[in-house]
Amino acid sequence: GKYAEAKKFHNQVLQQDSEARKNSPLLTTLLNASGNLQEVSARMLDARGRGLELDIAHYGCLLKALRRAAEADRSFRVLHTMLEKGIEPTVVEYTITLGACDQAFEETH
Repeated sequence: GKYAEAKKFHNQVLQQDSEARKNSPLLTTLLNASGNLQEVSARMLDARGRGLELDIAHYGCLLKALRRAAEADRSFRVLHTMLEKGIEPTVVEYTITLGACDQAFEETH
């Protein structure tokens, strides 16, 4: 509900503090505030472009946005990407992905 405020604060911090551009918890907080898949994806791409190494928390936020969007196939691709990057998904990421499968099933039946 407070995503617009979180986004504004995030942008202000990035403008004022060059070290914040690589602050992983700051990005995770913003991603968790967003429920929009497009916004989460765009913020993650922007962070990677700034040199921030994405971690399991960032991918978890993306998986949650994919679950809300009922994007089961994309969720599995994210898990695969994590594994390729040496990030071992936990039961949390697998559970979120199963939730995306459930959402996709509900939308088609």
